[in-house]
Amino acid sequence: MSVTVSEKGWVVIPADLRKKYNLHPGAEVSVVDYGGVLA
Repeated sequence: MSVTVSEKGWVVIPADLRKKYNLHPGAEVSVVDYGGVLA
């Protein structure tokens, strides 16, 4: 799956993943750099 970064640097997490991982506004999400790949 890929997402697009907005001009403001925002990344939208698709609704199905937000629901699956119980993510709500204000939730913290980790971004990890795995040798050139963000995860």
